[in-house]
Order: sequence, then C-alpha cells, then structure tokens
Amino acid sequence: MPLKYIVQQMIPVEKWSDLIDQIKQKHGKAPVIIIDYLRKLWTEKSIGDERLRVDDILSKLTEIAKVHNTPVIAISELARDSYKSGQRLSMASFKESGTIEYEASWLGILAAVEEKNGEYIVKENWDTIIEQDGNVDLIIFKAKRGTGATGRIPLKVNKNIMTVSDRHLMERLCKRAKVKPFGFHGIRHLTASILYQKGYTPSVIQTILRHVSPNTTARYIHSLGLEETREALEEGLKGPAQVIEFKKVNVV
Repeated sequence: MPLKYIVQQMIPVEKWSDLIDQIKQKHGKAPVIIIDYLRKLWTEKSIGDERLRVDDILSKLTEIAKVHNTPVIAISELARDSYKSGQRLSMASFKESGTIEYEASWLGILAAVEEKNGEYIVKENWDTIIEQDGNVDLIIFKAKRGTGATGRIPLKVNKNIMTVSDRHLMERLCKRAKVKPFGFHGIRHLTASILYQKGYTPSVIQTILRHVSPNTTARYIHSLGLEETREALEEGLKGPAQVIEFKKVNVV
C-alpha cells in the first residue's frame, strides 16, 4: 500500500520545505502534496487582505513545487455565485482564490453542468444529482500552463469504494472501434461467458469476478443463459462423429 502522511496540525507554509526534505531523505523522493483546502493554510506573514493572503500562499506553493519538483494539488472554493443553478462557470469563478488562474499550471472545477453554446451551465438540483446518482463533470479550464487540452469530462463517482470513472469512456472507445456501444459491465458478461463455455466451474468464475457470494455467480450465469448453452453444446458433441456424404451435382 502506498505510504501516506496526514498532517493534522497547522504548519506555516514556510516550514513545509523542511518536512519535505525529511521525507526525501527517508524515502528517496518528494511526496505528492494534496491540500484540503487552500484558504485554510497560513503563512508567517500577517496579511489583512484575504485576496493578498491567498496570493502569498499560492506564490509559496508554486516555489515548493519548483524547488522539490513535486506536484502540489490544492482544493479551493469558487466565487459564491458559482454554486447557483443556471450559473455559467468560467475562469472568473476562481476570483476568490487570489491569482490562482495565473499561478496554477492546471485548473479544473468539479460540478454537475450542461453545455450550452460552448459554455458550462450549472444544472438545476446539481447537489442532488451528485449525491444520488454520483454523476459529476470535471471541467478543465487550464492544463500544462495553458498549452494542454481543456474541456469537459463526464465522471461517475462510486462513494462506496471511493473511485471515479469516465462516464463516456467506453462509448468513445466503441465509436473509435466502430462497434455497437457497450459498457464495462458487458466485459464482465463476456468474461463469464468465455470461462463457463470453456468448462471452468462457477467457483473459479466467482473468484475472477470477485463475487462475495457464490449465489451471485450462479444468478449471473443463469441470467446469461450459459447453462443451457453449454448443455446444448455438450449434448451435440456426444457420441461418435458422423460423415455426411453430399450428392454429386453436375455443373453445366
């Protein structure tokens, strides 16, 4: 399992380099730094203006990333209006995060949106959509310091196992391969079909498909009609082979 350090106490950003050096000496490389969230950080410098304070933090984080050659991933909030249904999301949505649109090499927003005339509009009841369906969109506004690809990536969040997948990935791959669209679950169906038809037992299939209960595998096999398929094949192959003679036909 990858090593993970969780810093629960507030440490000024100026002292982070010392901690990173300790980790580099112990493990031979710098850590990937994940910040949740940006405006909770603080520095030794006392700055009254919040925007200037965040700018100072961003400048120091950028320096850390360059000096230690390591990614720094920060979660930040958007402008208040950006959370309203029907609101258009853009680079201006980051205005309460200082000059993050200039300092960051990559910028993205997670939201439930719809595209209208090339713009990204926050959906009605977006919070319910994300909570109940797990559907969320990653809108990339900046990549590779402005030279990378931008746009919208539809994602599906599985909160039970904390994973995220591309909702339309298989659709795009099928289109590229010029085949009828199918999903990831279709690959599991195909795997079960091939294994069962080759004579593997349900217990082996259960292990490969990672079903907790053998009953799940049994229902799976039954739902695909595989029992009848293999029985028909075995029945048809019983007994000695027969040679069928074809009548000769004179072709004029």
